[in-house]
Amino acid sequence: MGQRDLACAIVVPAPAGVPQLRRQAAGEVTQLPAGGGVHCAADGTPSATATCEVVDDLDALEGKVQVCGPGGPALPDICPTLKKRRIVRENAPLTTQRPCGDSAAPNLQIRLEDGSGHVLHRVVFYDDPSCHKPVLTPPSCTRQPRAVYYRVLSVVSYFRDEGE
Repeated sequence: MGQRDLACAIVVPAPAGVPQLRRQAAGEVTQLPAGGGVHCAADGTPSATATCEVVDDLDALEGKVQVCGPGGPALPDICPTLKKRRIVRENAPLTTQRPCGDSAAPNLQIRLEDGSGHVLHRVVFYDDPSCHKPVLTPPSCTRQPRAVYYRVLSVVSYFRDEGE
């Protein structure tokens, strides 16, 4: 059996629910997760099943933020570098409704482009205030509160004719 490349996959649950970022997913996604909602209530209280990673979904995809490891600050190995894709932050998200209420930061949107500048995907992220807990933060690796913690809210994929 051949070796599989590690990847990150955004998976939309079935029947319905908020997309999930599967970190370091080995191979292709073969089963959809059960549907689920956002990880907090409109008043900002966390869901019973919410977990907060060291790096949020947005930082995992962008791959630019450092974390504090045993040897000090380092880039985490969460998602592969998207060498043939370009991630661009956009100013106006497709939805501005904040699922975690007014205590959350505004939604943030990125687009993923191919090497020719064609938009392949747009991903909207929501802030989860229940994960604004202090974490070890570079460069000093002291505990600092998080200003935002972005999770995937929605994904739009574009399918184009290769001739375009």
